[in-house]
Amino acid sequence: MQTKNTIQVSLPKNLVVELYTCHEHLPSWSPGFLSFTILNDGTETSPPTYRQRYVAMGREIEEVLTLIENTLPDGFTTVSDNGGKLRRVSQFKFEKRGENTTQITVRNTFKGEYSVHLIEEDLQAYTQNFLERFKEFAENRIDETNGYSTKAPSDTK
Repeated sequence: MQTKNTIQVSLPKNLVVELYTCHEHLPSWSPGFLSFTILNDGTETSPPTYRQRYVAMGREIEEVLTLIENTLPDGFTTVSDNGGKLRRVSQFKFEKRGENTTQITVRNTFKGEYSVHLIEEDLQAYTQNFLERFKEFAENRIDETNGYSTKAPSDTK
């Protein structure tokens, strides 16, 4: 099963990418966020790998997320695995749509034993909510100098 979601954020591409890829910001905008742990930062011979926990559609999910392609600032691709029952390949694309507008496109492909139980409309809605929460968070990162702040909330205290 595949889904595709897009959203436009009223910020320059470089800022959107910086905010979206900063793990410290996840608690501020990621719906259902519980934890995010770096397992391998990619400095060794294996790719960057993370463990994330979150609640989605009423269920707590823990999965290992591996970065398999990094074309930043244009995009990246991850594989998420929750122990062999469900595998998700996610492609993220960042496109400049104007001086201060960036479009984010997320394509998810689901495979595995549990994929037959997934409902496409629910996954589509969940991912759209995820993007809308990010958009709200990103567009409200204006600091006192009327510039954009990319600092994590804990950095601004």
